[in-house]
This record gives sequence, C-alpha cells and structure tokens, in this order.
Amino acid sequence: MPIGTGPFRIVKNNSSILVLEANEHYFEGRPHLDRIEMWVWPNYEGVPAETASEQNVQLLYNEAHLNHEAGKDELHPLQELEHGSNYVIFNQVKPGPLQDIRLRQAIHFGLDRWDTVEELNGGRIIPSNGFIFTDGTDRSCMQSPYNMTKAIELLAASSYKGELLQLYTYDNSTNRENAIWLQKALGKLGIQIQISFLQAKELIDPEVMIQADMISVGEVLGEQPDMTLIETYRSRNSLIWNLLPCSWQKTLDDRISSCLRMPEQSDRLAILRELQDELVKNFCLLFLHQHIRVIGHQNSLSGITMNVWGKVDFKDVWCRPKSL
Repeated sequence: MPIGTGPFRIVKNNSSILVLEANEHYFEGRPHLDRIEMWVWPNYEGVPAETASEQNVQLLYNEAHLNHEAGKDELHPLQELEHGSNYVIFNQVKPGPLQDIRLRQAIHFGLDRWDTVEELNGGRIIPSNGFIFTDGTDRSCMQSPYNMTKAIELLAASSYKGELLQLYTYDNSTNRENAIWLQKALGKLGIQIQISFLQAKELIDPEVMIQADMISVGEVLGEQPDMTLIETYRSRNSLIWNLLPCSWQKTLDDRISSCLRMPEQSDRLAILRELQDELVKNFCLLFLHQHIRVIGHQNSLSGITMNVWGKVDFKDVWCRPKSL
C-alpha cells in the first residue's frame, strides 16, 4: 500500500480489485476523475457478458474486451501492434539432444506460426521474426517458415531419440495456451514435450531455468526499446544469457558493450538487430507471434491514450457529459 505521490492515491489493493482516488495535492493539479476501480478476473471468460454494456463498466483491456461479444457494440476500440514478441529459447548449456542444431532446426520449421494466430487468437495477430521490427509495411514479419517435410528430414538426421523435453513458462493464460499449442504441434512432429508452469519469480532464478530444455515467454519493448533489449540480453538473470553457452555469452557481452558506446538510439538498435538476426540464424531462439493491444472504452470517456505497455494514463481521462 504505497502512499502515492502521483495523480491518484491507492486506497485498496487486493487480488480482485485496485481502487484509486484523486490525489488533491498532486503537484501538476488534481486529475479529472474522482475514483477508479480496476477489477481483475482470474479467467476472463468468467466476466458476465452483460457488464460491458452497463454504466458501471467503462473500460475493458485486451482479453476482457476481445472475449466478450456483448461489449464490442457498446465499447469503442483503441488498438495498436505491440512492440516485442513471444519466443522460445533453447537451453544449449544443458546436455541433451538440443545441443544438435538439426533438432532446433526441425522445431523451427515444424511450427506453423499462422496456426497459433488463427487457432488461439486472443490478441495474437501475426507471426513474428524478431523483437525489433519497423512498422506495418514490414511484410517479412508476416512470413512463417513452416515446412513440415523439411522438419521431418532434419529430425530424422538429428540425434533426437524420443527423449522427453522439458518446456518451462511462467503461469498466465497466454503462456498456458502457447505452451499447450507447442506441445501439440511438436507432438505431431514426434517430439515429446512436458510442460512446467512456474511463477515468474521462479523462472528468473538461474538455478531453476537451467533445468529446462526450452522456455517459452514474451518480451514487450518499453518506451526505450534499445534499453529494454540491452537488459534482456545482459542481465544475469536473463533467460537468453543463462541458456546460451560461454562462447555466446561472450558475444552478447561484447555486442552490448559496443551498443552502449553508441550515442544515437538508431545505431544501438542496428547493433541489437544484427545480434537478434545472428541468434535466429544459429537457431538459438525462435520467434512465434506478435500481439495486438486493445482497449475497449465507452464513448463518454475522453483523453484515452495507450502507452507502450498497452495501458491508459488515467491522469488525462475525463468524462464527457451525456449532452455532448
């Protein structure tokens, strides 16, 4: 329960609701809204469908909006492509069949990224080819490398002999769906997968992550995407850094050192893009798909804007009188 020095004070915070009230002493002036209630459902399918059209619900985020047809006619959608990607990182430190690049290649070509977009939906919008992309005109991110014939040939040539591979992910609805989809897709190829769902704080423990054969997660780029990626690659509890062999760890450290010497963000991003492409070329990690972020809001709300995390800055939101 932080005191709060921003435009709102936290007056209640538990597993099901967060209540904010206007901070009369905020240095930039009192916000327009008096009180905000954010309700959280463990399973968005449990949200009563009729609530989206009631006056007591003015805004729905992501799955809560996408999963409720009743609310779509009542709520105005604001959406944009999320910068970042879901991906799979292979553990090349742990002894086992994934040391063989041909098995990693087989998995890469055996996954139909469009299938997960069409089958799972939930904001998954297009296949991904990296954390960094340009804009909607970059059609390369929409191409899926799926080739089952090639995948079967690579698997047969690899050292894989039917071993049970451990797939870890942290536990939320999106990761659960992704992991189960990966298990089924690789099962069709003849690769056995066992899934472990962990808390996020467990998964970033190097002693825990090193036990996995593969880890499926996502990365959202912040307001400074280069800084987000630098931390993703160089942090000592980074999944990527910990699951790569020493030679690759040195490469990461060297590239990040070069990156940090660049005064311009464009130059830093160029180095990070080259590093990303090298990791993909060597089948160290696989990119799966990108998400679209959606906010459904009643037309009575004005000042709605979306930040890089897909959230609303409530300081600028105000309620339009019905007569307007």
